[in-house]
Amino acid sequence: QKIQHHASTVDNYLVNRVNILQNTASLLQKSIKLDQETFAEIAKYRSGNFSDAERNEVVSKLDNAERNINVALESYPELRAHQDIQSAMQQNNYTQREITAARESYNDAVLEWNSLVYQWPTYRIVAAKAGYTTRIPFSTSKAMKEKAESDFFA
Repeated sequence: QKIQHHASTVDNYLVNRVNILQNTASLLQKSIKLDQETFAEIAKYRSGNFSDAERNEVVSKLDNAERNINVALESYPELRAHQDIQSAMQQNNYTQREITAARESYNDAVLEWNSLVYQWPTYRIVAAKAGYTTRIPFSTSKAMKEKAESDFFA
């Protein structure tokens, strides 16, 4: 039961890691789109390349804003998507450490089990009568290895 529990813990962390990276990839794509749109608009307003109708609208908006603002400072918008990506990557880093720790716990339990199965005389006799065999230390499936090595950000 202990070995199965440790194996299940590793699986849970692996699934969590894949979910975090998929969410991070989605956030990254949205962040890139937001940055492009935001900074394209900023560049448009800074360049002054407008049609006559757009120019009149911008001038009207600026006049209204100028009346309401005493001090003019240039500042770019705070784009919070980058903070979300950084947070997701920190979660991924934490989850990766948990995966490593869970694998070590699993492998320690397997080592203990395998040692007991071959311990002479009592454990070995009981293990043989009950059909207990050694266990294989943790290794992930081929599909999970491929998923873990895939490019989540493509």
